[in-house]
Amino acid sequence: MKQFNPNNFFTYAILHIVLFGLNAKAQNTYLDNTFNTSGYSIITNVPDHLDCQGTDMVLQADGKIIVVGGGTRVSQFRGDAIMVRLKTNGTPDSTFGTNGIVINEIGPLTAGHNCIEIQPDGKLLVSGVNIIDINLYTRQSYTARYNADGTFDTSFGVDGIMLFPGGASFTLQSVLQPDGRLLVAGWAHDQTTLEDQILIRYNSDGSLDESFDGNGYLVTDVNNSFERANDITLQPDGKIITGGYHVGASYYDFLITRYNSNGSIDSSFGVDGHVIRDLGGSTEICHSVLVQSDGKILAAGYTEGTTGQDFRFIIMRFNNDGSLDPSFNGSGIVDAGINDHGSVAPYGIALRPDGKIVFGGSAELNNSFTKKLTVLQLNPDGSRDAAFGTDGFVQVSISEFPDEERMMVLDENGKILLCGFTQYAGNSVIAFARILPELILGTLEFNNSDEVLIYPNPVQSSETLSYTLANDAMICISLFDIQGKHVKEILENQRLAAGQHSTTFSFPTELTAGVYFIKLISAKGIISVRVVKS
Repeated sequence: MKQFNPNNFFTYAILHIVLFGLNAKAQNTYLDNTFNTSGYSIITNVPDHLDCQGTDMVLQADGKIIVVGGGTRVSQFRGDAIMVRLKTNGTPDSTFGTNGIVINEIGPLTAGHNCIEIQPDGKLLVSGVNIIDINLYTRQSYTARYNADGTFDTSFGVDGIMLFPGGASFTLQSVLQPDGRLLVAGWAHDQTTLEDQILIRYNSDGSLDESFDGNGYLVTDVNNSFERANDITLQPDGKIITGGYHVGASYYDFLITRYNSNGSIDSSFGVDGHVIRDLGGSTEICHSVLVQSDGKILAAGYTEGTTGQDFRFIIMRFNNDGSLDPSFNGSGIVDAGINDHGSVAPYGIALRPDGKIVFGGSAELNNSFTKKLTVLQLNPDGSRDAAFGTDGFVQVSISEFPDEERMMVLDENGKILLCGFTQYAGNSVIAFARILPELILGTLEFNNSDEVLIYPNPVQSSETLSYTLANDAMICISLFDIQGKHVKEILENQRLAAGQHSTTFSFPTELTAGVYFIKLISAKGIISVRVVKS
């Protein structure tokens, strides 16, 4: 799902660009300004390191946020593994490592964390890859276990680290089984330099679990081609689902594989345990898989058309046997493009309690090198959630340079946390953002919803919005049409004192008759007021 890439680790092209985009100011109102006061946090103080990036993220039981990744050590020009922990308010947690940062040298040359799991006792299982031969560029997977304070747990592996002994491999994602064993997935080289997907299972002490396919790991080749497992998840019955890609006749195709709990291929799924989906473009890659409570399988990634400028988010839903679920958008497939956007990088999928599907990533405006953090929300039937952002999409910018997302999770309040990297002072830095959920949350910091009034209604040329604040707050007020499209910014990021307020604005005369919504947005949520233009 998330990948720290040593191939591109030591160089980074820094381009100064001009911000363009889809309702940029309006969309940034979705940033939660209770998170580090701005809705985002960038880590600029990793000592002696440049080109840092976050690749995976988890939430602790107390709400603290841990991200893992890597960075280049300036003094020795090598890559190191990095972890950062933030408090729930988006500021560094000084009780973790040094000023909230843990830096480790794993292996002789360069290393980077790719994925993280939290054990019930609070210990951290972190997997990644290190380069053991710079000339052959030989990679070796590893898994390390840390105590809750960021120190190595020396009871795991050798001094807290288990180096995978089964040959050249690259770990991309992991999942912790209920019995405490850890599954990691990625890809491995065989003797002909083909890449095949690999699964590794470790016991709780870091040793390989030899009950898993006889030696603790399994390399799977499909049709004598290239495959990678980008993500891994578990079914309630213990079966294992991986999502990635297979190189077929039209280059990259979606690949979903199901294994039995002992590591054998589950031949009841798809064709001989595999589902390969070619959508007709030059590239279709799955980055995220998730099992719903009803057993249906969500797989998300992207597709690229034949022009090289037509990248689109793709979400598929499969029945338990691997067939597409036609109740999902009529075909089992959602092909979700954003107008005038080309390159996309999707990582992370989650379900809300009401069944809505949230999908995180980043998307680049065509030919602009302007990439924004991007979230898509779908209804349970696969239709876009028109009440969320613009036609189901929210995009935010945290810098004037490209913002890259590498993981998304939902917190206990339904807020959307994204991690990845952005640019700061000519250098890539680990970045976080927290986005408000598009929920009608009722009166949160407003005294009473009855005190939020719009008059006259039906509207005329000039409108007045009257409301009461229980506390001082940063407020945005925006006008949207019934499809969720942003029409007008009424009040943009203004701090108002507690008490009664009235905001008067002109209603755009060119708008057609119909229903519109005025949304009052604060750090505590969103209140919508329905208005009618006759």
